[in-house]
Amino acid sequence: MKRFQYIFFAILALFAFKLNAQCDYYNSVTVSTSGYHAAAGYVQEYVFVDDLTGVVMEINTTGIFTPANSGIYRIYAVNYPTPAPAQLSVGSLWTGIASYAASNCMDIIGPYTGAAVSICEEICELDDIVVSSSGYHTAAGFQQIYVLVNDAGNIIDSNTTGTFTGLMAGVYFVYAVNTEESDVINEINNLGAWADIPAMSSTYCLDIIGPQAFDLIPAITPLFDPVGPYCEGDAIPALPTTSTNGILGSWSPAIDNTNTTLYTFTPDAGQCALDNDLTITVNPIPTAGITNNTGTDVIDCTVTQIDVTATGGGTYDWGGGVTTAANSLTAAGTYTLTVTDLGCTATESITITEDIVPPTAGITNNTGSTVIDCITTQIDVTATGGGAYDWGGGVTTAANSFTSAGTYTLTVTDLGCTATESITITEDITPPTAGITNNTGTTVINCNTTQVDVTATGGGTYDWGGGVTTAANSFMASGTYTVTVTGANGCTATESITITEDIAPPTAGITNNTGSTVIDCITTQIDATATGGGTYDWGGGVTTAANSFTTAGTYTVTVTGAKGCTSTESISKT
Repeated sequence: MKRFQYIFFAILALFAFKLNAQCDYYNSVTVSTSGYHAAAGYVQEYVFVDDLTGVVMEINTTGIFTPANSGIYRIYAVNYPTPAPAQLSVGSLWTGIASYAASNCMDIIGPYTGAAVSICEEICELDDIVVSSSGYHTAAGFQQIYVLVNDAGNIIDSNTTGTFTGLMAGVYFVYAVNTEESDVINEINNLGAWADIPAMSSTYCLDIIGPQAFDLIPAITPLFDPVGPYCEGDAIPALPTTSTNGILGSWSPAIDNTNTTLYTFTPDAGQCALDNDLTITVNPIPTAGITNNTGTDVIDCTVTQIDVTATGGGTYDWGGGVTTAANSLTAAGTYTLTVTDLGCTATESITITEDIVPPTAGITNNTGSTVIDCITTQIDVTATGGGAYDWGGGVTTAANSFTSAGTYTLTVTDLGCTATESITITEDITPPTAGITNNTGTTVINCNTTQVDVTATGGGTYDWGGGVTTAANSFMASGTYTVTVTGANGCTATESITITEDIAPPTAGITNNTGSTVIDCITTQIDATATGGGTYDWGGGVTTAANSFTTAGTYTVTVTGAKGCTSTESISKT
């Protein structure tokens, strides 16, 4: 009888497995009442039966079953008049209920779907299949072995713990095999077809309990959009904590914006998801550099171009379309090089200045005058402006002296730049035009002009000698008088004036026209005429040369010559 029971269960297990290689339901099953018949006054209940053992696991009126263990089950609807028969109870065999229904008022509809259904426990492929031994029967002396079977009906593993790890996604069934037969154990260990094990029950003693069904769903790989690359020091935003396919989790390590880093996304618990890695590339900032091949950053009249070379690798951009490493700078300014490498940029600048302003050539006139004259016979100068000096004629000193009129040009050279400055020297050695203006209008001193007044001309200073240095002078005696005129240029000239005297008096005379000096009765008037030239004055207001005397007396005429000199003559009348 026991061997028959083994064979019966094995046949059931084989039959159930072949019909349920996939999962029909997960974790629970809901039976629709559609299609079931409930006679008037009857009670309809649903009976949940373990397909392998035929044991009633649960009875309810909802048709919703959530078994403690996944496995293969059959679901029936029973219709009966109350009260419920004793056979219709949890733990009883379905065969007893079916037998009762055959001879009593009870309708049986089912099984649901027309066959056994597999209810799988859905777990993540990353989790272990763990089967509890609770509820399994182990006969005395028997060994309980858990057998893992895939959906193709092949044994892929067995153990005594009921825990299976490292499985790929798929449908698996776990059977508990109780046996003391080494051949059965060896056959299990050979990992052959599961159907071979139940078949051995016709020869060997073994119990088979199960299966429990598991659907290992594939673990989801969290997906993320690419991030980066970035440049060293860039702000890298926080990584998303939800993948593009809906997986929640967290990242490690912390964001590092200085190095390329592999970040690991760890899904939150309760999600069937794999860890995933994301590499954020952080490229180093290139070291931009400028090598000054010329060795100076000053453009002057000698160095007209600064040659430079960019360094730092990658590509170069000087601006203005210049993208070569080498560049030549010919004008003052700040030139900025942009170095780009792996998308990261750095800049370096060089400032070029110009010193092409010519020196300020200057000539300091130490003498203070540019005129050579009778006082200043040499002009002393000093060149200024720095650098080197060239006056021409082989003179390269800063100091120079000029003794003749002309334009003298200085060339100043500094840093290759030149400038010139000129100084024009003139001569003023012409003596003044000495002159004497005779203010009196005559050079003769007489009885009218007792002094001759003169004024020296010609500018500058005057010297008449004898301490007289004024322009004006007066002469009261005859002689030759010389004035020395000194011009502003120190040159001199002389001029002379000769003064003569004409102070001889006229020869006064009286011509007696009457011929007598006696006035009588015959000659009642004496007529006389003054002689000597000039003017005459007989006194009494008579200023004519002719005069007549009618009374006795001495008559005197004063004769004034042309020079103002006078003389007298008298005539006496009786």
